[in-house]
Amino acid sequence: MMRAAEDEARAMATTPTGLLRVSLPLAFGRMWITPRLPEFLMRYPALRVEATYTDRYVDLIAEGFDAGVRLGEMKDSRLIGRRVATTRRMICAAPSYLAQRPALKEAEDLLRHDCICFTRLATHPVWHLQRNGKNRAVRIAGRLETDDAEAVVHAALAGVGVIMATDWLVARELADGRLVPVLTDWTVGGESGVNVVRASVQHEPAKSRAFVEWMVEIFAKAPWQETMR
Repeated sequence: MMRAAEDEARAMATTPTGLLRVSLPLAFGRMWITPRLPEFLMRYPALRVEATYTDRYVDLIAEGFDAGVRLGEMKDSRLIGRRVATTRRMICAAPSYLAQRPALKEAEDLLRHDCICFTRLATHPVWHLQRNGKNRAVRIAGRLETDDAEAVVHAALAGVGVIMATDWLVARELADGRLVPVLTDWTVGGESGVNVVRASVQHEPAKSRAFVEWMVEIFAKAPWQETMR
């Protein structure tokens, strides 16, 4: 019986099997991971996946997740993280909106514009921009505030105002011209990467390791950057 248990443990360490519980960011997960999950399942037929999509902070350890995807900087020192892609923020708007409003050349010009506020931004309602070593903190305002990233994009497409968005969120809209970047000589502070995280790499089960390696593979060339070319 002991030998059978040892064989089972060895198999779990080398062959991805069982239930893999992963926590994914809501919009990012739906846009860039969901469409490719079937190929992950096909690659590992002994695996079952429970994918939970949420923008709230998830305690992977307390809630029993095997792995998770986090955007931005790592803040939980209990977790082991691996960056799989870089991201950048930008400011953009619909051509229909820009045609009716003053030109955007300086960071302070945002004060004369309707800005769509994403309330989950850590610095909300302040946007941080930098150019030539000088920092600008602009307290933006507008007629719409929301905690849903995709709602921000939909509002921008409708001409409601200017948005700050990460490249992965607006790549398709920028590629087809429905949104255009503004203040392009300014660097926008904030989110800088996509990380896959787990509690430990010691005695890591094969299922978690397989997910990490797959994430590294699919984001070796960030698909949103390819879309924007």
